[in-house]
Amino acid sequence: MFLVNTAISLLIALVLTGLLLVLKIPVYIVLAVTFIVFSTLTGGFMFTVIALFNTMFTIETWFLVISVAIIAWLAMLYKSSGVAVILGNEISKALRSSVLAITISPGILGLLPIPGGALMSAPIVDTVGSLSGISREIKVFANVWYRHVTVFVYPLASMLIITSTLSGYSISELVVSLIPISLIMFIIGLPLVWSRVKVQGNVDIAALFKSFTPILIAAVIVVALSPLDIQYPRLPTLISAILALVAFSALNSMSKRELLASILDRRAWEISAVAFEAVAFRTLLKLLDVSDLANTLGSSVVAICVVLPALLSLISGYPSAGVVISLPIATRTIGVSLQVASLIYTSAFLTYLVSPVHLCLIYTLQYFKERILSAYKLLLPLTLGALVFAYTWYAIIVS
Repeated sequence: MFLVNTAISLLIALVLTGLLLVLKIPVYIVLAVTFIVFSTLTGGFMFTVIALFNTMFTIETWFLVISVAIIAWLAMLYKSSGVAVILGNEISKALRSSVLAITISPGILGLLPIPGGALMSAPIVDTVGSLSGISREIKVFANVWYRHVTVFVYPLASMLIITSTLSGYSISELVVSLIPISLIMFIIGLPLVWSRVKVQGNVDIAALFKSFTPILIAAVIVVALSPLDIQYPRLPTLISAILALVAFSALNSMSKRELLASILDRRAWEISAVAFEAVAFRTLLKLLDVSDLANTLGSSVVAICVVLPALLSLISGYPSAGVVISLPIATRTIGVSLQVASLIYTSAFLTYLVSPVHLCLIYTLQYFKERILSAYKLLLPLTLGALVFAYTWYAIIVS
């Protein structure tokens, strides 16, 4: 039995989140409060306890939390040791453009199935952005936005596979349908990261290889061990993170003092707390009965294809939540065409990008020591613009 209608609970949770963020409460505290309020409103105290119990006593949770802590540790080491500067410089020289470096680097690393991967591209974006003279706010924007432009149409992305399965349309059909939105996302972000600074000098292959090797090791290992992910979710990520950290320490002769100073950085622990809270939100939505949402929304295309997936992705920080719940409701009410499936996917993805529970956003903010409201000044207008374009494209132009 619902204590409060699920749709109303979602709205209350989002308003509460916004209010706490305006008051500049740390994100890990905001998420904890929002989780408790939302779960209690929808299912009561015991429902909250069950959700937390399921989160705490799942090995996947701790694989994720520990992996994120190690990746955060690695990112701090990249920055404190100066290796991030070397890597950013050499990538800029290799690409011959700071604009390409700041847009392509997050995009390439964004294809890796590594939670906390945003922390791997952050040092690169930080260095290249400094060379270009852009602000921390724009660095945050670039690391989050361009990390997801490529993932949006990546055929191996889990969210795209889920959308294909539920909608009945092939991944290739969905990718072709989504390409215009991806191109718009790439283009509308360029004015913010554009720089006239010319990259000079020849790339030092040895320096590039040495500084990029730990990240490369993480990428190769996590892909090579991906079959393990079926039986032991997140274990490949944990192994790859550990090996990347070991490789970085060996290649750069890190002292025990430097290693200890980085692991004691408060940001690494706050990021780990956020990872746990994100898993708790995901567990909550799996346990939640959302059957009342269909009655609340009726048969409105905007409500089912835009508002519902947006709300679910915002509150959970997982775009798959918006897709998994919205597509079946659309099937029962308005029917599922390629345009409907694409719009639901796009709405869920874009709003997930700016969710206060979105791990990539939170990790990036922690790395750059930036407030989430500052990031929203850039992210929200572009996200809204891309969403309006998507609705216009699917509902009017290609309908």
